[in-house]
Parts: sequence; structure tokens; C-alpha cells
Amino acid sequence: MSAPVNRIVIVGAGHGGTQAALSLRQLGFEGEIIMIGREVEPTYERHPLSREYFAGDKPFEHLYIRPQEFWEDRRVTLKLDVWVVRVDVQRRAVGLDNGEAITFDALVWAAGGKQIPSAQSLPNEYRGPHSRSVKPPREDRT
Repeated sequence: MSAPVNRIVIVGAGHGGTQAALSLRQLGFEGEIIMIGREVEPTYERHPLSREYFAGDKPFEHLYIRPQEFWEDRRVTLKLDVWVVRVDVQRRAVGLDNGEAITFDALVWAAGGKQIPSAQSLPNEYRGPHSRSVKPPREDRT
């Protein structure tokens, strides 16, 4: 028999993480949901950002997929401007770059992906035909 799921941690507060949190509530999950994202702001529409916000036609607050109050009303805790730097499967916890550790009963990884900073630094068996070097990550986030 499996343990009950009381806390779900979602890594990624973009479109995927947002949809995961919404779907959990729509499907009747009543437990705690914590959504972790590296952005400073809650999830916002990227396309209108470039067309409407920068043109001065729309305030930034109107670009949010859902406003802060929406998440509060649905009991979804947003932890923004932090990075998950480790996942401890045995302890069922994620570690954040600010030193905080958050335990979970279930984990949803919705952080998307990005290229490895330098394919040349990988062992040969992990290099593929599409490997190439890209700019390294910010030094304070490595």
C-alpha cells in the first residue's frame, strides 16, 4: 500500500507548472501544492510581453497567466526567484539555492530544459552529433 499524497512540489512555475497545479485542483486534489520557479514574477505570457508590454500598450500586471490572488484562493504556494539545486529522492526533498529544503510526497518536474553549458566538458560517451558549446550559466547560479 502506498503512502498518502499530502504535498506535491512542482519544480517550474512556467506554463507547464501552472497547468499541473491547475489540473491537480480541477481533479480534486486537496493537499498542499508548492510551485517553485526561478522567475521573480508569477507566470506571464511571453508573446504579449514583446508586442504589447514593450510597446507600452499593456501594463505588466495584465500579462500574468493568473494573478497572485488566484494562486492564494486555490492554496497554491509560489516560491519564486529560487532554483532547485538538488533533489534527494531518498528523503523526498528538494534543496533550493537559498539553503531551504522542501519535502514532498510527490514531485512534478516541469522546469523545461536547456542545453548543457559546454558539451566539450562531458565525457565522450555523452557527446552526441548535436553537442555544441553555449554560453555558461551565470556564475552565481552554478
